[in-house]
This record gives sequence, structure tokens and C-alpha cells, in this order.
Amino acid sequence: VGNEERRGGEGPVGGGPCVGAGTRCTGSLAVTRCGISGVLVESNGDRFILPLGYIQEMVASSDSQVQSLGNHQGFLVRGSAIPLIDLHEFLGGSPLERDHDKSSVVIVGDSRYNVGLRVGHLLGEQEVVIKSPGELLSRLPFVAGVTVLGRGAAVVGADVSGIIKQARGGDRFISAAAEAQQQTDEERRRRA
Repeated sequence: VGNEERRGGEGPVGGGPCVGAGTRCTGSLAVTRCGISGVLVESNGDRFILPLGYIQEMVASSDSQVQSLGNHQGFLVRGSAIPLIDLHEFLGGSPLERDHDKSSVVIVGDSRYNVGLRVGHLLGEQEVVIKSPGELLSRLPFVAGVTVLGRGAAVVGADVSGIIKQARGGDRFISAAAEAQQQTDEERRRRA
């Protein structure tokens, strides 16, 4: 997914030889960073980067395609039931504010499981360097790190692997996908 680099050890942090002073300061720094290709998305004014390596496809979804299954939602893509997660809400924000029937869905997955992440807008592909989240952000689940875009805007790198694991391990998503698949199979049998 990316190139990871870790540097540490002693080295000059600041200062250096000054005329007449002769003082040099050294310290130890550990920096972790990861360069990735990702898709920049926006939901409710917040931006997130999703690693390209997990993205299966991006689709437009209308409300009529989304099936409510108890407390969860799913939709069908070429006959397969896909659990649907509002990315902004899943990461602790408010539900996606929409002003029309369609929304963008980024289908992410690993070799065994796919999940749809509903987002407000797809902003395009970006090459970014994700830096470790630091002490404050590391407490937040599903945050892989932070990157700073060209104009200085900080963007959260979503931990898509963690989101997929949570969706796969969470009964509500598995049962939603199973129910949606069962409904699809029943509809096919009725038509046949």
C-alpha cells in the first residue's frame, strides 16, 4: 500500500555552531510516515483519504437501492449484497447531510469481504504522506494518521483495514449482508 520509513536516533534538532557561542543541541526523534496513493473524499465538510489499495470501485447509489435491514443498511451491486456504512458517522461525526437522492459510495474490501462507505463527494486521487497520528489522535479508532494537503488543510487518513475488520466482525453488518443476499436470492427464484 505504501512505503513506510522510520527514522530515529541522535541528530541535530536545532541550534548549531554560532559565531562566538560554540553550542550544539542534539536530541532523539522518531518519525513514522507512509507514502500512499489514495482517494480524497469529503463528508459534511470534513475530508478523509482512503488508501487506493483497498478500493474495489466507486459507484453512485440512490436511496431506492438502499435497503434498510433493522438497524443497518445494505445495497446490491451486480447481485451481491454489500453492507453500507456512513463514513462520517462511523468515524464519530454526524450522519451525512444530503440534499438529493444520490450519494457516492466507495466500495472497499480485502480478499474476503467488501463494504460500501457512503461519502458526500469524491474529490479525486492524491499521492500523500500519512504521518503517525500522535498521542491525541491515536486514541481515536479507525484513524491511520494525518496528512497535510498543499494549502495546509489537515486530512485524516482512514484506517480502512480496521473499518473492514470491524464490519466483518460486527454481527450487525454480517447479518445485514446475509439478509440482503437472502432477499436477493428469493427475488431471483420468484422471477425464474
